[in-house]
Amino acid sequence: MAGFWNDDYCNDNCISRAGTPKERYGEKPSLIDTLETHVVFLGAGASVPLDFPGSVDVVSQFIEFLKGDQEEGAPDYTVLLGKISKLREQIETNGIDFDSESLYQCLEGYSDPPLYVRMAGPFPTIVCREQPVKNFTADKDCLEIKTLFEEFIIKKYYRSDPQLKPATRMLVNRLLARVIGLSDWKNTLPNWKQTRFEIFTTNYDNVLEIYTDEEGLVPQRGFKIVGGDEIVFTPDEFERAPASINLYKLHGSVELSRLNNGKIISKLPPGLPGESHGSAKVVSKVMVYGIEKNVIAEPYFDLLVRLKKRLLEAKSCTIVGYSFRDPWITQIIKDVAHNLGDFRVTYLSKAATTTLKAKAPFLTGITNCIDKALEEYLELPSADADGG
Repeated sequence: MAGFWNDDYCNDNCISRAGTPKERYGEKPSLIDTLETHVVFLGAGASVPLDFPGSVDVVSQFIEFLKGDQEEGAPDYTVLLGKISKLREQIETNGIDFDSESLYQCLEGYSDPPLYVRMAGPFPTIVCREQPVKNFTADKDCLEIKTLFEEFIIKKYYRSDPQLKPATRMLVNRLLARVIGLSDWKNTLPNWKQTRFEIFTTNYDNVLEIYTDEEGLVPQRGFKIVGGDEIVFTPDEFERAPASINLYKLHGSVELSRLNNGKIISKLPPGLPGESHGSAKVVSKVMVYGIEKNVIAEPYFDLLVRLKKRLLEAKSCTIVGYSFRDPWITQIIKDVAHNLGDFRVTYLSKAATTTLKAKAPFLTGITNCIDKALEEYLELPSADADGG
């Protein structure tokens, strides 16, 4: 279906409009400036209508999984559940949200304490109660929990069921149509020859990959696959070879796995920890980057730089279903809002006003809050209405 434009149609049906790009800090406009560009930031709430859990819910489901897997002959996870409870208490005592990322970071840290304490810097090293740091040993229970958690996340965030494809296509098409202000947003597709979407997401699922495949689009993801399935990060491709959808997966992706030889592979169905891959083995998922975010490591650092650059260029952003739990991402949005006097945000979430006040008060006054769940805003058909 051909797309069409209505420049005067930008009221409640139009989530955001990108401003005219300007040169900043002596830089030339980037290649994305040649098309009408919209910056969209998707949190877990953007995938919830497709039955993917949020970052808090997935941890709750994981705990219930461990509690419920008590059939005869099944492993006894009582000790592991006790360890998770202790980690939760320590995390929340320090004023940190208990979710998939905070839990994973702790599990990752306990898997190799000397490495990750040193990565965090001198101060965390000297305030540790046990000295020297090199004497720290891995926590076997945390190692086991980490493996189980990665396997659980794979099952939750990778789906290949046929009904996911049409549901994904409807959701994303309607969302993007509303972002650019199409009047018939239920039935009209974006004009891909005139429009580019810079989509940043903290989600691990393959929803956007399914969407682009269904629409016959090839997104730019900032990496190349060489030698069959090995990943080489190429973030400069976002500028050298931009696509209609530039996709930045800030917390990783379900199909990416790290091998014990240091290589990262892309594989579907996803590889499980411990699974053989040629002469190597899968050691972890490249999904929640975790403690790597505390250092200047690829690809996280490169993606965050581009998040700030795209926000400065567009001067506006649509945020959908994001709860501002990642302090690095939140700081970037805060810096952009401080640097740009005309920066504007539209925030779509079931509790947008409350969340903004608690987590991102610096956006007050420049944000249009839409207190609706995404499925309500897009008028998506419910499972009951479809008879299933």
